[in-house]
Amino acid sequence: MAKIVSVDVVVFRPDKNRKKGFVGANDEAKRDKRIRTSTANPLLIYPEADEADYINRAEGGEVAVKVTCDNGVYGWGGIGGYRSVPAWMIIELLGPVIIGMEAREIEKIWDVMFKAALPIGRKGAAIEAISGIDVALWDIFGKETGQPVYKLLGGKVRDKIKVYPTSFQADECKAAGYTDIKIPMPYSFMHGEFGMQENEKLVAHARDVFGPDGFIALECYMGWNEEYTMKMAERLQQYNIRWIEEPVVPDSYETYARLRKRLHKMGIMISGGEHEFTRWGAKDLIENGCVDILQLDIGRAGGITEMKKVLGLAAAHDIMVIPHDHGAYRTVNYHLTINSIISPIAENLVVRGIDSERMFLPEPMIQPDGHVYLTDAPGFGYDINWDFREKKDIFTIK
Repeated sequence: MAKIVSVDVVVFRPDKNRKKGFVGANDEAKRDKRIRTSTANPLLIYPEADEADYINRAEGGEVAVKVTCDNGVYGWGGIGGYRSVPAWMIIELLGPVIIGMEAREIEKIWDVMFKAALPIGRKGAAIEAISGIDVALWDIFGKETGQPVYKLLGGKVRDKIKVYPTSFQADECKAAGYTDIKIPMPYSFMHGEFGMQENEKLVAHARDVFGPDGFIALECYMGWNEEYTMKMAERLQQYNIRWIEEPVVPDSYETYARLRKRLHKMGIMISGGEHEFTRWGAKDLIENGCVDILQLDIGRAGGITEMKKVLGLAAAHDIMVIPHDHGAYRTVNYHLTINSIISPIAENLVVRGIDSERMFLPEPMIQPDGHVYLTDAPGFGYDINWDFREKKDIFTIK
């Protein structure tokens, strides 16, 4: 077996001129300064939050991690959350820890990394860093065996994957082949009636575009509270909402449980887990009766190795798992989803447009029938896109 000889961390620096927020909302913002261009978030309770840009101020750019073995085979993973902080976890701690280890001993490597990082974080940036390395190791495993990762996981349970977008662009998404949509909700309780009207406009338009058969879900990014969630649910019930995602912060287990019971009476499910970490975080959400759908992010959950455990736990409780997509892990999500009986659909985050930039190429693209199809390319079948950003820094650990 091959031993790990180097770990490279690529930090793509952000483009200062790049517009923040979702394409489509930016155009609307030109007509009214009250129009928000991104999802509501928990920092909006502070009036200066949008202008101060608290939610994006910490952004240090997107990060990729490359693990190379002594036989020349390498694999790529991404870092969850699009922050450079986890990169330093790899440079200072995890990279040196895994040098010299057998690359195919993935379960052991995960456990060693997790226990080495315990003093600095059982959640957050440390797990995001572990996730990036873990995905790179699965990419290596596939390349060394000549198999796509989904075959290493046990093969396909379906021939194609139904994909929905998370986007403001209902018309563009419909034209691209999507038949359903999850809409980022820009407004919360501090925006009053105006905000509720604007939220409803987005949903009403999407229902007109996708018709009665397409499902509509709502992305809330922890920006609502219990009262506002119920008011919006009652207001939007006429549009047949399938689920509401992450209305409150992940630690609010009691609120989730109450909302779940109340929303069920309206025929609406609740999802969460995007900002949760590891099997233990998933266990808390499940055992507290918080969600109908787990939407953990592979880049935050702990990578493929940990997501396998999350899937097993969820399956035992008859809970769907639809991994969150933040762009870098889209292809990885597809490999996990096509192997999972409890993952009937996959998410595709559409922020910069239908054909937005990709950190890894090639990537399976949505087809006119609303599905993506995976090839038999070894590993994840991708490589780094060096043109992803103009400015980048590379750190090597040997």
